[in-house]
Amino acid sequence: MEKLISILSRASEQLEEGWLYLPKDEAWSLDTLGLMIDIEALEDGDMDENDVPVFAKENGLMFTLEAGVIESIVLYAEGLGYESSDIFLLESFLYYYKYDAFLSAPQKESRR
Repeated sequence: MEKLISILSRASEQLEEGWLYLPKDEAWSLDTLGLMIDIEALEDGDMDENDVPVFAKENGLMFTLEAGVIESIVLYAEGLGYESSDIFLLESFLYYYKYDAFLSAPQKESRR
C-alpha cells in the first residue's frame, strides 16, 4: 500500500491501470494508505462472489476513481496556474470524488 499523496504525485506522469482503493471507514488525508488495483488483471481467486478484490475486502478498502480520472484531476489542478501543493492536489481529488467535477480554485487553506 502507498500514501495517497504519493499516488497523486505520480499521477502527473502516468499511473498503472486500475482503480484506486482507499479505506471506507476513515476520512482520507495525504497520509491515507491506498492501492491501485487492476481488476482485469486479477485471477478468479483474487475476487469474491461480488467481484470485489479479496485484498480490498479484507483490508476495508473501497474503490474510488479510475487511474485515468485521477491523472486528469492532477493535470487539471496543475494547469490552473496556482502553485501546486500537496494539499491542493488532495482537495482536488476529494472535490472530484464528491461532486464529479473539477475544483476550479484553491480553497483558502491551501493558499498559505
